[in-house]
Amino acid sequence: MRSVAELVEASSPPDKGRAILRRAVPVVFLRATGAVLGLLFWVALSRILGPSGVGVLRQGIAFLMVSAVVIRFGLDNVLLREVAILVGRGDLGGAQGLVRRAMAFSLKVGCFVAVVVGCLALVFFGAERLASGDLVVWGICGLGALPMAILTFASEAQKGAGRAVWGTFLQFNARNLIFLPALVVLIGGGGLALAGDTQIATRNTAGLLVGALVIAAGMGLASWYRRAGSRESPPLRPHLRSAIPLFQCALFGVALEWLDTLVLGGFVSDADVGVYGAAVSAALVMSFLLYAANVIMAPRFAKAFEDGERALLEREAKSATRLMLFVAIPAVTILFFWGDVLIGTFGVGFEGAKSVFRILLLGHAFNMATGPVGYLLLMGRFEHTFRNNIAIAACADLILLAILVPMYGIVGAAWATTTAMALVNLLHFMACRRELGFSTIGGR
Repeated sequence: MRSVAELVEASSPPDKGRAILRRAVPVVFLRATGAVLGLLFWVALSRILGPSGVGVLRQGIAFLMVSAVVIRFGLDNVLLREVAILVGRGDLGGAQGLVRRAMAFSLKVGCFVAVVVGCLALVFFGAERLASGDLVVWGICGLGALPMAILTFASEAQKGAGRAVWGTFLQFNARNLIFLPALVVLIGGGGLALAGDTQIATRNTAGLLVGALVIAAGMGLASWYRRAGSRESPPLRPHLRSAIPLFQCALFGVALEWLDTLVLGGFVSDADVGVYGAAVSAALVMSFLLYAANVIMAPRFAKAFEDGERALLEREAKSATRLMLFVAIPAVTILFFWGDVLIGTFGVGFEGAKSVFRILLLGHAFNMATGPVGYLLLMGRFEHTFRNNIAIAACADLILLAILVPMYGIVGAAWATTTAMALVNLLHFMACRRELGFSTIGGR
């Protein structure tokens, strides 16, 4: 769902295509910077906490990300659209009031989610995890779900108001730019070492992460409310119904992203979860290439859709696929054969990530080979088809994880995730042929 953020800009009139492309350049740069910072985040934590500590923390972050999606309830994408409309009418106060109402709603949902997730964690993981201190780390991470939701609201509101660069910075860069320097200072002061106690270091790191999220969310809110508007607040209730399909897409999307980590936590050691997480983080480098291609091609797609020129749309989609393949083939080849160097940056104990990394690369390679099929479905207003495809892939992922993880551990999880990734892109590819009447890789 990350490409939804560009839909408002991409739907601008055709004569603004070049201006949109110019604005896309800093957005792509910030997204690239965010990808590098994200990789540095996991490399730093892996070296500090080791496989076991980073495995516990990764499970906590998985709970955080899933909870944040539930708390947002799809309202982040609604805000992107509605704020753009209100600001376009000159009603900044109405836009600010709508964001306030969305945050108040999320606060109520967040309290409910916290109780439910806490009870489920106790039921499924029980006294053993509680005694080991893992649940404490997960609980600390859970405190970051609401700040994460608020940060997303603030970033989407900024994008809706036409400040896409600042909104992108808040979404992908701010928390890591706060966290990583603070981590260095804390290490220098001995705050994480504490006689080599990994459990205490993991708790401190989780607390530091939550603090970074709180500060980043505060930055987002301060920048959003720095200009005073009217106190009139449009009602939120009419938008809740339109948020439901967006919420469903986001929920299935986050399930595809984090199901493997959550299932692994129930069958393998924390150290194995940490090793698997290192492979996932390294392989995500490939996802940026797809994002960059989508942003660059967005104005051309928008012009073709708005003019109703299917032949032009077909040519542009195939050009985008060729662009992706041109970049992806050498990138995948280099990473497949020399990815050991990248995995080596995570430190001692992560050697087992090498085979998992190569398996996950296959899924990303298939993703690139099919072209921007998911993006085309969203821009063509086939959101329900997009949602159904992700739902099918998420269910398949869960079934495969339940079968393969108990038998093959992290390697089984890698094959399950890669299969689900390939499945969702195959379904998107088939839907594009059916709904748009062409194939992104040639032919019909």
